[in-house]
Amino acid sequence: MFSTIRFSVFNRLRAANRNPVRGTRNVRFPRPLLALTILLFVVITACSRGPHYNIAIVGDIQQPGEGTYREATREIGRQIASSDAQFVVFVGDLISGGGQGQWDEFDRLVQPIRDAGKPIYSVIGNHDAAFPEGFEARFPRRQVIHLPGLALVMLDSEAQSEERNWALGDAQTKWLQSKPWTAEATAPHPLLFFFVHRPPHRSKFFARLDPGFRFQPEKTDVAKLLTDLGADAVFSGHEHLYSRQDFDGVDFIISGGGGGDLLLGDYHYLMITVYPASRRWTLKVVKVKSAGKPVYARSPFDRQ
Repeated sequence: MFSTIRFSVFNRLRAANRNPVRGTRNVRFPRPLLALTILLFVVITACSRGPHYNIAIVGDIQQPGEGTYREATREIGRQIASSDAQFVVFVGDLISGGGQGQWDEFDRLVQPIRDAGKPIYSVIGNHDAAFPEGFEARFPRRQVIHLPGLALVMLDSEAQSEERNWALGDAQTKWLQSKPWTAEATAPHPLLFFFVHRPPHRSKFFARLDPGFRFQPEKTDVAKLLTDLGADAVFSGHEHLYSRQDFDGVDFIISGGGGGDLLLGDYHYLMITVYPASRRWTLKVVKVKSAGKPVYARSPFDRQ
């Protein structure tokens, strides 16, 4: 009913301004009044969606070699710091595998985000695991972030992993099966987002690039575990591209365009808006531009 009323008012105002009744004076609404009415319409529409969260998600910002972060990565940091994102989730590979100096560089990169009052969360990536002390000094290896109507579960893909294979490990799997996100849940069925560095389902692009599973296997067992636990979406990185696929009604999203050598597409990050009351969420892929042009890197198709 409320929606019907606001659309009716909006349409009548528009019709009165554009199509005066024949035989009557052409009475037009003052433009400021029309603009105010339209603004109120937009505000009412937004408010009717209820409380929401804006989340920035970034993957694979790793420095090229021993150098500093790419300008695209620094631009991502600047944009997020000035955005309406309430917090940020990194999906791993915060550094390229070096030591304390690279972690110091990470701290400098995210300082504007921290100064803006935005909490930062992260999962560990395979490059971060080369110097895990730096990661563990900043983030837990696994955790649950509880919000009204929403639970974010950070997972460790390096818990029991080799260079080209990975597993969650028995201890973490048992922890997941205990459903730790239900302990502080404020809704019977909160939206449930899982974050893990290595993707349980590979992108179609990478599957064509590596049909023999030499670089990375499909982890259908992990995907099934998360799906059976009630996942609404699973976010990962590792593959330096963007991919979104639906498996058994669950979105599996890869976002690895934060700074590493690209496999496909543009440097990017994600902006997710979540409406817990209606169990809805929207996704926007933000492509990063520098000097008005898209930023690209070489595509390492010859990776061994």
